[in-house]
Amino acid sequence: MYHALEGLQDALDGDLDQEEATRIEAQLAIARGSERVEIASLADTINSYLQQEKGHLAAAEPDFWKRTTMWVDELGRRLGRSMHRTLISVILVLWLVIVIGFIAVLLLEVPTLNFQVVQWRGALIGIQVSIGVLMILALIVWLTGNEERGLRFAVIGFLLSLVALQTLYFYLSQFAAITATLLQLILLLILLAYRRWYLE
Repeated sequence: MYHALEGLQDALDGDLDQEEATRIEAQLAIARGSERVEIASLADTINSYLQQEKGHLAAAEPDFWKRTTMWVDELGRRLGRSMHRTLISVILVLWLVIVIGFIAVLLLEVPTLNFQVVQWRGALIGIQVSIGVLMILALIVWLTGNEERGLRFAVIGFLLSLVALQTLYFYLSQFAAITATLLQLILLLILLAYRRWYLE
């Protein structure tokens, strides 16, 4: 009941919105079941007032996170499906080139490689080969027009990289791992945005 009365201050100030009214109603529902008659009666009266006023209340303002999400969605949709598709194709090709290049560096045992990287060379090559295969499949399927399956392979590849590869890199070099993880997360969000906007 205390929380409901505290929330009613916004009603007195004229700032009450529908979301806040719904929250107050939930709190009043508890108070209406009170064994104390005066509290139950007061809760009933306030609830009746809210029911009368609810039709005139403004919709709740979206919070900062929702506003940011809506702004990013609007900005992304302005690119258009064709441009977004081209961007994903470029991302997949670049990522495949990076994977192949890294495997080549590990196989050639470049002298400048960190000693710890050389120690974990087998595991790194194994994970990178798996990611490379997934990216090749993603690229082939994506370019042949099966966007849903292409995105699925690409997302699995990025998740494998984020979960397995970056964890190992974090053990070897924290700064490099954090930078690469943030970059991959951005690329993954681009893939997921395409699926959410155009394929669902």
